[in-house]
Amino acid sequence: MLDNRGRIRIDRVNQDGMQARKYYRKLVTDSPFHKVLAVTMVMNILLAILSLLSGTIAARLLGPTGRGELAAIQTFPMMLALLASLGVPDALVYYSAREPVRAKSWLASAICLAIIGSIPFALLGYFFLPYVLKAQSASVISAAQVYLWWLPISAVFGFLIHPLRGRNDLLVWNLLRPIPNIVWIATLLAHGFSGTPDPISLSRDFLLWYTIAGLATAICIAIRLPGSFHPSLEQVSPLLRFGLPNMMGTLPSLINLRLDQLVLASLLSPKVLGLYVASVAWSGAVIPLVNAVAAVLLPRAAGAGAEKRSELIAQSTRIGFILSIMLSLLSAALTPLVVPLLFGEAFSPAILAAVILCLAGGFSAFNQVLTAAIQSTAKPHYIVIAESSGLIVTVILLWILLPVLQLTGAALTSLISYFVVAVIQMILIGKETRVAMLQLLLPSIAEISRLIARAKL
Repeated sequence: MLDNRGRIRIDRVNQDGMQARKYYRKLVTDSPFHKVLAVTMVMNILLAILSLLSGTIAARLLGPTGRGELAAIQTFPMMLALLASLGVPDALVYYSAREPVRAKSWLASAICLAIIGSIPFALLGYFFLPYVLKAQSASVISAAQVYLWWLPISAVFGFLIHPLRGRNDLLVWNLLRPIPNIVWIATLLAHGFSGTPDPISLSRDFLLWYTIAGLATAICIAIRLPGSFHPSLEQVSPLLRFGLPNMMGTLPSLINLRLDQLVLASLLSPKVLGLYVASVAWSGAVIPLVNAVAAVLLPRAAGAGAEKRSELIAQSTRIGFILSIMLSLLSAALTPLVVPLLFGEAFSPAILAAVILCLAGGFSAFNQVLTAAIQSTAKPHYIVIAESSGLIVTVILLWILLPVLQLTGAALTSLISYFVVAVIQMILIGKETRVAMLQLLLPSIAEISRLIARAKL
């Protein structure tokens, strides 16, 4: 038997529970744009931290040679998986936004399409990997062929969260995004504690544990999305019509970002590749911080009139430029201390390349802001022009510099290529907005003062 006080306490608990559920639903579905955007920015930074952490653990466990072998195993299959996706993830976001009640059906169609698309890419990779990875050992080549299972696995489980973004369920989307990073770190730690880490078993165990985590994610998505999980042939054509042109537009950028590691894996020793991968892991810390500017710029500028859009673009690129320069110089200055501290003394030969890549990372981050500016003007072919030019520069410079300078040559290639992309994008933005290049780069004293004041807050 309960007295009145007991009943009152139970009623209060029930009321608190109802209020908590109402608050959660309101937070998920009715959050103002700037709050959800802030959560997304924080998650971007968290993902960068997790990526740096996993890179540090892998380097510590495996050393330069083992880290290079792991990169050789994973790099080509992951690149093929991006190509095999056929641009469907972006199409899935779009159609889930257009028809939110059919999001689960769109997801089913997208997964089926991606699985079918992954088969020819996986077969192609299986037969060509021995030639592409000719600088690697037979065991590494065999492990890379096994890792081609990443293509269908990522087609199934990598697509699951995209409908959430399309339905504007951004809080849950953000909460699920770090799962692959967390699984990878857990796999690394498990092998570290076992005392027998090696790149081949690491790559295979990650596939297993990512699949298990994907099944748990699938249950969450099945509960979260409305409708039935039935693919439809009618949805295949719209997915491809949206996805393929979008992928072709980003393909030069994608290849340009990965080509250096692909060539290193093909031509140079695992040790050199391992040193370079560690340098990339450290230098990439700048990018998500500057990406916050790009994330804010695109929705604001796209919805503005021509004159206001030009003003917003110029203001955002100036802020993005000074942030990129400051952060890249800071990370470059810290590199001689941080690289041996994070990755170990065995990675000290990578310091010069890491310094150069920190500067390259600044331009890469700034390019994201410039890309958002171009997207807001509805001129996506400008991005293709700039990134294709950068890709041509990358191919030429790798051919010239890599045989002579190896690690440093690859880093210099990235720096020059990203610089060329930035210059071309600024020229095209100036053509579209009639804003001079210096106005896109140099902030006013008032803007610098505001930036410093916000940083202090």
